Amino acid sequence: MPLLRERQREWVSHPDYTRLDSPSNQEALPLTKEPTHHILLVDDDTAVRRCVRLFLEFQGYACTEAINGGRALEELSKHNFSLIITDNQMPLLDGISLLEKYYSQQPHHRIPAIIVTGYLNLALQSRADKIGISTILQKPCGFENLSDAIGKLI
Repeated sequence: MPLLRERQREWVSHPDYTRLDSPSNQEALPLTKEPTHHILLVDDDTAVRRCVRLFLEFQGYACTEAINGGRALEELSKHNFSLIITDNQMPLLDGISLLEKYYSQQPHHRIPAIIVTGYLNLALQSRADKIGISTILQKPCGFENLSDAIGKLI
């Protein structure tokens, strides 16, 4: 006797239902909708980037990753983003410096941003205030807090 039994499929037959692949249904809606917002995710930790990217994609956002601030500036020159989420402590160019540099280069194109840091201090808060960043999340921050912050910005 097998341990697992195969479930039998039951098919619903109703005149109002049509198969998505049927020739008569040429304008079927896609099963997944296109993302309406594109988020730039900047973090030097691969595991964190992957985890947050998967969460963002599950929430319906398109996501581009950058390993540091320098790469983020390259991505910002190539794509239009709705939001930047950046870690602050990174090699080469930290998160707040990335935003300061980008905003100085693009004074009329202000992409909202979220800074995520494990080291929140008055100096970081002051620098963020000067460039108009009001959302700083302290690590560890849960997905619910991140989702709330995103919802307020886009």
